[in-house]
Amino acid sequence: MKLQRIQQIEEYLKTRGSASLDELCRHFDVSKNTIRRDLHVLEGQGVVKKVYGGVIWNAESSIIPSIAQREITMQEAKSGIAGRAAELVTDNDIIILDSGTTVVQMIEHLTDRQNLTIITNSVPAVNVALAYPQFHVIITGGDLYHPTASFVGFEAMSWLKRLNAGTVFLAATGISLTKGITNYSTIEAEMKKVMMEISERVVLLADHSKFDVVSLMKFADLSDVDMLVTDRSPEREYLTYCAEQHIDVVVTEH
Repeated sequence: MKLQRIQQIEEYLKTRGSASLDELCRHFDVSKNTIRRDLHVLEGQGVVKKVYGGVIWNAESSIIPSIAQREITMQEAKSGIAGRAAELVTDNDIIILDSGTTVVQMIEHLTDRQNLTIITNSVPAVNVALAYPQFHVIITGGDLYHPTASFVGFEAMSWLKRLNAGTVFLAATGISLTKGITNYSTIEAEMKKVMMEISERVVLLADHSKFDVVSLMKFADLSDVDMLVTDRSPEREYLTYCAEQHIDVVVTEH
């Protein structure tokens, strides 16, 4: 419930720009101490800034690109990554596809798989999968998060924890050896953590523009990944790290 409330406070402030402590207490029906603790979390993430008597939204800290913007960015690279990642999927697999635009593109490369089960929180993924009745699609449900057209929240995570999967295919907005794998959204980061927990294998899909980028919320260390699929060979320090951590690196362009 705390996680949901913090996400709701984040959305409330993003919409309004600012709010007093009293306003937040009334709107969310909690005490000032609770609101202060929640705001402390958001302040630590750089989402809000404290001002006298309240807080303001820090617009510079977490600008989340729209689905349309993300779909047209690095389109050719994403398509190649998705196609290569799809080669890892075999008949009878149970896989998780997160809400990343690169991950969603995998579906059209999987149409010849038999008895494939896809677990996803992505509305675009569900829309694409509708054209292929041979897929068994499980939707997490939960609260619709408009910036990424994905289902998030306590209900979605609770449902996920009841399932088991062979491989999860994840996207990220940033990869750093020191700061880990990061994402724009706090609530989506929590979803990704649960997806990793219930999967036997973790595959990260990331084009070259994501390296040495740090976004708002860390959801994993690079060492938590079993395989990295990217379009260009990463810098030597990443290759060395992946070799030391036994992470397979698959590059689509040579």
